[in-house]
Amino acid sequence: MGLLARVVQLKSSRVERSLEGGNAQVIKANAQGFGTIITPEVWSVAGVWAMPPDGSHGIYIPVGGSENWGVVVAQNNYLVAPPTLAKGETAIGSTTADGATLMARATFYADGKIALSNSTKDLLTLVVGLIDLVKAIVTTGSAATQVVSVASQANLESYKAQFQALLKVPV
Repeated sequence: MGLLARVVQLKSSRVERSLEGGNAQVIKANAQGFGTIITPEVWSVAGVWAMPPDGSHGIYIPVGGSENWGVVVAQNNYLVAPPTLAKGETAIGSTTADGATLMARATFYADGKIALSNSTKDLLTLVVGLIDLVKAIVTTGSAATQVVSVASQANLESYKAQFQALLKVPV
């Protein structure tokens, strides 16, 4: 009988050079029946990368006729409940390193809308609030010397800080 896929617990993740010389995402996994720690690569859909949180689980498939080398092709984190989705919807989330807390999520709805949020803010609420704030800007002075009031400037700075708390420039 051939080698079968099995569920493994993922201990840690890192990026390192693959056997072929390219960059590979490698995890340390502890699996029942292996008797040792294995370091398979993590494979996913092309163009999608994720570092599974410590303690999550994955499906390990041995490759090459031995359990010494293989790949993890799917992961699941039992510490965070999955979102409720309707047919045709997709959500992507990230957690703290220990996998215990959902920190950010993007949800793609069947009606074509998208929700983007972190643990405290959501993008739609910020954009709508900013538009309302701009509509309510108060200026002072004559037409030639008109400036935005100090209070309106403070409100705009507050929204700027909230956007900075939600969004990040890709690195």
